[in-house]
Amino acid sequence: MHFTPVGGNVFVDLGFEPKEAAALKAESQRIISEKLSTKGSLMTELAGCVSFHDAEGNPPRARESTEP
Repeated sequence: MHFTPVGGNVFVDLGFEPKEAAALKAESQRIISEKLSTKGSLMTELAGCVSFHDAEGNPPRARESTEP
């Protein structure tokens, strides 16, 4: 059984020519970064929509204003 080492290029291991393997790796890394960024944005947006409750199911209390 073969494992691609960390930092290696799985596309080279699959038999692609080095130049094509490098391009495929770069494109896959770009797609992964884009997906992770989208996921982070969606999680942030979702967190803003979620109402947090305490252990008894009570919604958060309104914050008291400290302004005069």
